[in-house]
Amino acid sequence: CIYCGQNSESIDHLIPQSKGGERLTSNCVPCCLLCNGNKSDNEVLKWYRKQKFYDPRRAMAIRAWKNNELKLAEQLLEYSK
Repeated sequence: CIYCGQNSESIDHLIPQSKGGERLTSNCVPCCLLCNGNKSDNEVLKWYRKQKFYDPRRAMAIRAWKNNELKLAEQLLEYSK
């Protein structure tokens, strides 16, 4: 899961479809079911900063993914392990 680091069982839209988010690689991230349900249609970084598992490296990875910089996002996620 891009948010908490657990196994991913679903895909989450960084910008929820209910708020105009598209089905693009840059908007769809691997996510566990718990985080997917908890995030719901909240703004991703605002929601993420409030989580007890918040990690600034993962937050930077989320931003990179959102900007379609997938290689950078992958590297940042590696650093957060």
